[in-house]
Amino acid sequence: MTSAEWIEAARVRREAATVLLENDYPADALTRAYFAVFSSGKALLLNRGLSSKTHRGTHTLIHKHLREDVDTALLRALQEEREDCDYRLLQPSSSKVKRRLQQVQSFIEVAEEVQNSDENRSSG
Repeated sequence: MTSAEWIEAARVRREAATVLLENDYPADALTRAYFAVFSSGKALLLNRGLSSKTHRGTHTLIHKHLREDVDTALLRALQEEREDCDYRLLQPSSSKVKRRLQQVQSFIEVAEEVQNSDENRSSG
């Protein structure tokens, strides 16, 4: 997949999270929110010629190479919250997930700006 495809996947996952939240599935919305941020990070890594074969490796690369550009702490927080929902069956409040979705939207927007900046630098 290209970085543009990963950004589009991030947008779709964020939108899916919104639909899930609107239909009273906050835990599933949080999971989609996490993968929206993860997808945005993958896009930025690909833009810089970086990738990993594993999920953990992708996390490591995101935290190492993107911390100057995006809020990598959001990825870590969402991962922990997603694991709480998926593996410990915790139910986040709708208001918390709504706040997270706003942060995810901002993360995607920043990722798009960084991606455009990276592309302009490499073509200029």
